[in-house]
Amino acid sequence: MNRFISDLRGIRYGWEGMAEKEYLLIEPAKFEKLLKMVSLPKAANPLIKTIEFDFDNKGLWVRQVDEAEVVAVLANFSPNYFLKYSILPSFQISAKSVLPDLRKVMKPEKVVKIFLDEDRIVFKGEYVEYSVLRLDSVLNKIEADTVVEYSFGFCATNLNPHKIFRLDISQLDLLKAEEITFEYGKTLTAMISMETKGYKRRLIHEANSGEGSGRVTLYYDIVEKIVKNMSGLIYLVFTEEGAVLFSQKRGTFTTTYIVFPVI
Repeated sequence: MNRFISDLRGIRYGWEGMAEKEYLLIEPAKFEKLLKMVSLPKAANPLIKTIEFDFDNKGLWVRQVDEAEVVAVLANFSPNYFLKYSILPSFQISAKSVLPDLRKVMKPEKVVKIFLDEDRIVFKGEYVEYSVLRLDSVLNKIEADTVVEYSFGFCATNLNPHKIFRLDISQLDLLKAEEITFEYGKTLTAMISMETKGYKRRLIHEANSGEGSGRVTLYYDIVEKIVKNMSGLIYLVFTEEGAVLFSQKRGTFTTTYIVFPVI
């Protein structure tokens, strides 16, 4: 959006006196989608309850491990993901508190302005103003200089990808179980084993690169949360250390989930 149109939109929505503030301008549904992708909610309970947003000239970043240390989220939303993007100071937001509110309170709004005001995060539209307290929690973060970008997405520098598949994420919408096991090499198979039944599915993939092979077991409820927050073609990446990466690259964002294996 060019600056002239952006300025007109700001005036239309009654923000004339706030031009000195740095802010994000975005459709409420797109911000809700962003927050879901980085917090991995199921019902009203996000796996990562408090999210820290970092900003630079490449966009908004999340680099975080959940409290139980079973999954990490590495995500970037480029400036083009937003109608207007500013480099804001880092801040923490409670996904558990905000997600249930967003759809309800921002329902009348087509766009919302997000900015920081003293100790609060403010969401301001044409009709609604909603604010929440900024948090200052001790979070399990991944340092920016320990994240590397590959063709498939992001990875931590202490992991070594050795087998990469590209496939449709819908194939991983499987029978519910406690654990899911992947066997990978020339082919890729997902297996679920329970006391009374078992299930095995050979997954169809569009691309297959790398020389690695092996077998790894993950917690199914973690995989299920990821599947619900991804769509279309994704990369499924196996590492020498056992962690598995689920990664998607779109025009304006990249999200990678690092899932640690069952021990």
